[in-house]
Amino acid sequence: MHERARTRAPVLTTNLDHLRWLAAMMVVVQHCRGFVTQDYSPHAGAFAKLVYALTGFSHQAVVLFFVISGYLVGGKALRLLKGGVTDTQARRFFTDRFSRIFIVLWPALAIIAAIALLAPEAPILRTDAWVSGLPDVRYWSTPATFAAAAVLVNDMVTPSVGWDQPLWSLAFEWTYYMIAAGILFAAARGRSAFGVAIIVYALALVVLSAFTRGMILAMFPFWVAGALASTVRRLRLPWLTLPLFLLALLAARIPVFPWLQDAFVALATALLLADNWFREKQPAPRLGHSLAAFSFSLYALHVPIVLLALAILQKAGYLPTRLPPGPAAYGLILALAALAYLVCWAFAQATERNTDRLRDRLSPWLVGRPARAASPADEPVSAELENVAPPLPRSESA
Repeated sequence: MHERARTRAPVLTTNLDHLRWLAAMMVVVQHCRGFVTQDYSPHAGAFAKLVYALTGFSHQAVVLFFVISGYLVGGKALRLLKGGVTDTQARRFFTDRFSRIFIVLWPALAIIAAIALLAPEAPILRTDAWVSGLPDVRYWSTPATFAAAAVLVNDMVTPSVGWDQPLWSLAFEWTYYMIAAGILFAAARGRSAFGVAIIVYALALVVLSAFTRGMILAMFPFWVAGALASTVRRLRLPWLTLPLFLLALLAARIPVFPWLQDAFVALATALLLADNWFREKQPAPRLGHSLAAFSFSLYALHVPIVLLALAILQKAGYLPTRLPPGPAAYGLILALAALAYLVCWAFAQATERNTDRLRDRLSPWLVGRPARAASPADEPVSAELENVAPPLPRSESA
C-alpha cells in the first residue's frame, strides 16, 4: 500500500518550478522598488503606473508559497497517513523538514549578523519612515530578535530581525511543518519518546501562535488547500483553472476583504496545482529548475543584501531620498535585483544545494538509519518561501 501511494505522489513539475521562481521574483522586485522609488501617486505617468502594478504582488506571492508548500510537504504527510505511518517515517518527515529549513536559515542569520556589524550608518537603516513596512533596521536587530529567528518563534515572541523582515513567513511555515509532524507522530505505529516530544512541541507552537500571532493559524487553511490539491488526480480544466488563478491575483490587488481575497488566491492556486494540464506541461524545464533551485536562499537573504548596498550608496552621498519613477530609479532597481540574485545564488551553492547531505548526516541520529534516496515528491518547496519577504502595505503597492 505504501509503494502504491508513493507512485501516485505529485512530482516537482516544470510549471511548478516556474511558479516558484516567479513568486520569488515578485518578492525581490517589489522590495527593490519599494526601497528605491517613491510611493505610488495617482499623478504618475502611464508607464510608471504599469511598473507599480506589475511590481506589487509580493503579498500574493506569500500565499502562493504557502499553497505550494502545502502541496509538496502537506501532500507528503497525507500520503504517509493514508499508507499507515510508522514512527520511523514520521522521524524521517521531521528530519527532511529540519534539514530543508535550517541549512539555509542558520548560515543566513550568521551572514546577516556580520552585515549588521559591518554596514555603515545610513538613513535607510535608522528610521522607520524610509518606506512603509521597513522598521528601524538597527533598532530591531538585537540579540533577542536573532535568537527568536534562529528557533523560528520570531513574529511570535519578538518582531522579526530588522535586517531581514522576510523571516516572518519562515516562522509560519515551520509551524505548519510541525503541525503536520505532530499529527504524523500521533498517528504513528510504535510511538517513541521523540515522537511524544514533537507532539508536545507542535501543540506549544499552536498555542503560542494563537495567543501572539493569530495570522499564523489564519493562513494555515491556505497550506491545507495545497495539501488537498495533491490528492486530486483527474482534474483537467485549463480553461477554468488558469483564468481563475490570474483573476484571483488581479482581484487581490484591490483590498476590500484581505483574508477572503487571500483565500481566493489560495483556492485558485490549489486548483491550478491540481490540474493535470498544469502538471504535464514542460516549457523550458532547465530554466525553471535552475531558477527555482535557489529560491529559498533568495528569499532568505535578498533583503539584507539590498539594504547593505543601499547603505553603502548613501554613505557615499547618493540616494538621500527615494527616487521618483524614471530611468534612474528603474536602473537602480534592476541593478539591486541582479546583485541579490548573484549573491543568493552563490550562497545557495554552499547551503541549499547541500540539503540532501545534511539530511543524510542527521538521519542516523534522528531516524536511526541512513536516509533513503530522495524522491521528487519528497523535495520540499523553497519558502515555501520557502515563503517570501514581508509585503509592503497594500496601500503602498496598489
